[in-house]
Amino acid sequence: MKLFISMVYASVMLVFIAASVQAQGFGMRLLGKYSTGIYNAGGAEITAFDAVNRTLYLVNAEAAQIRVLDLSTPTLPRLVSTVNLSQFGSGVNSVAVRNGIAAIAVERRIPGSALADNAQDSGRVVFINAQGVTLASVTVGALPDMLTFTPDGRFVLVANEGEPSQNYLNDPEGSVSIITIPSDIQTLNQNNVRFARFNDFNIGGSRRAELRDSSLLHLPSPSTIATTLAQNLEPEYITVSSDSQTAYVTLQEANALAIIDIATARVTSIRSLGFKNHNIVGNGFDASDNGTAISIIPRPVLGMYQPDAIASLTRNNETFLLTANEGDTREYTAYSEVARVSTLRLDTTKFQSVTTLTLATNLGRLNVTNARGDNNRDGLYDSLFSIGARSFSVWNSDGTLVWDSGDQLEQIVNTLLPTNFNANHTANAPKNRSDDKGPEPEGIVVGQVGDSVYAFIGLERMSGIIIYNVTNPRQPRYVMYYNPRNFTIAPGTGTLNTVGDLGPEGIEFVSAANSPTGRPMLIVAYEISGTVSVYDLDTRTTSVRTLADGGIKMMTLGNNMFQFQAPRVNSLPYELKIISLQGSIIEHSSYTNAEALNQYVVDLQKQSSGMYLLQLAQGANVYKTKVTVVR
Repeated sequence: MKLFISMVYASVMLVFIAASVQAQGFGMRLLGKYSTGIYNAGGAEITAFDAVNRTLYLVNAEAAQIRVLDLSTPTLPRLVSTVNLSQFGSGVNSVAVRNGIAAIAVERRIPGSALADNAQDSGRVVFINAQGVTLASVTVGALPDMLTFTPDGRFVLVANEGEPSQNYLNDPEGSVSIITIPSDIQTLNQNNVRFARFNDFNIGGSRRAELRDSSLLHLPSPSTIATTLAQNLEPEYITVSSDSQTAYVTLQEANALAIIDIATARVTSIRSLGFKNHNIVGNGFDASDNGTAISIIPRPVLGMYQPDAIASLTRNNETFLLTANEGDTREYTAYSEVARVSTLRLDTTKFQSVTTLTLATNLGRLNVTNARGDNNRDGLYDSLFSIGARSFSVWNSDGTLVWDSGDQLEQIVNTLLPTNFNANHTANAPKNRSDDKGPEPEGIVVGQVGDSVYAFIGLERMSGIIIYNVTNPRQPRYVMYYNPRNFTIAPGTGTLNTVGDLGPEGIEFVSAANSPTGRPMLIVAYEISGTVSVYDLDTRTTSVRTLADGGIKMMTLGNNMFQFQAPRVNSLPYELKIISLQGSIIEHSSYTNAEALNQYVVDLQKQSSGMYLLQLAQGANVYKTKVTVVR
């Protein structure tokens, strides 16, 4: 038997915080992994699983390629083919699949340039089959960033972000393309493409009066260059209602949501998402990359939600929208809205103790937008607006906030990974993202495991997946945090196998009905490490029980795996023993007491059925519990 030890950095790690002694959940177990061998170059960004052919389409963004993997045996993902799409453009951004047909969003971009002028040209959506054969292609809007099939498979919707050129002289309008899918995909042509546009909401447009809370939209642009509302709205991500009638589109930089009627290709409304008050208990955050002290406290700052990914969930005939509030800004050669608080002149009648507030260890290093906050235009900032909300949120179908995770994401990471809190996905040092977007929640998907519905949120910079039970969307409950990263090895060194998975970009849930294993799976593409991991979601009960005073907990992870959590209370090492009922010691290991929260994962998968005694001792303090291995 092999004993897996997790001091918060094992390559396969499950870590939990439980709000109660008994919590229903599941285990998350690595099934298989595929490595592109490409580090920090977009080798693995977005996936789409084809249940018909049991293949996985993987975006290789920089090379304008799609890799097709055989996933019929999820423990052994295997490359089948590589599809080159460079004849359609130089950047692949997204892929979606339905009934054996994959739709791929391709933008025009000069290789090696993050955003060159020809990225403002119209992009393409290309349709291929599992053999990589091109079946059809159509022109869509500028910089198609994400696409998705509607649940009924009748349409493909494309978020055309329409970002400006670096000199800001070419700024196309954002739009959403709606592609009607014919029964024979090879008959698809440009007549099948419609556009939902925003130009009627421009100043002087026929629908400007319909725009609610227009002053709350975040629309920064150079003062020397006139831009319209339609140019400033940059569609990022789309989710579709379960009846395939309504699309909900995040307008990330604008901190807004667009609602689109699919049948008419009409934008029915544009809603500002408002601002998060970080100056109340439960909404605090760690604001500085300076020093080592972690301080998640209320701050006199308003957070722009600015979600990236969005997912939808229907409960009791009511649609809820779930967003990962990553945050994003306009940063170009000709114009940037990003500023450190210390560089802004604050109104001393609105902010107390400005000198203290703007210290590097306080708010001085925090990145905020300089495009809003000077309410009376006197050169003094009356309010501070940070980038993103460091949370995930639940909204109703008209964009009204139902629930927000507040400071929970940072609190959880701080509890479980304090020595690498808010680390970047390319560096292990703690707090180096605290001055920006913190753990940076980017991706979110929703899926049913057993009788419950869960939200899976990717923390891009920390490289972890955080999971909430959203069976009741009005009261989500934290379940667990999974992080496959090896914090003992610096990113970019060692091998991709030893450094672990870095930078979750695309997250995909596969239902039990569509899974090759008959159990739900989670597929995660890690952009920095260039890897794709396939996880089994075990539906058995996960229990947490306190063994004794002192904060020791033992958790049943599923699959005959168990975990201790033990706080650091002194310098004595912990001794872990696995003992048979006959009294023989099967394993005995000693571990330094190095972390604020030490975690020891015990793998009994190779043991025969029966009862075992797990014993964790620190000096004279001994904690024991019996566990049962079931086969």
